[in-house]
Amino acid sequence: MAIVVLIATVACLVAAVIVMSLNGGPLETVTGSGTTFLAVFAAGMTVLSHVRRA
Repeated sequence: MAIVVLIATVACLVAAVIVMSLNGGPLETVTGSGTTFLAVFAAGMTVLSHVRRA
């Protein structure tokens, strides 16, 4: 599970940098990075659960 959290955190930081480079405000930065974290974390946990079953 730690690898999933690490990947989600890195994706979140990358999303924040991208939004800030496009001159996004603080709310857009938090929203974009938070949404990215949740999406990547959910996808990673789904993949991890399928791998554990196999």
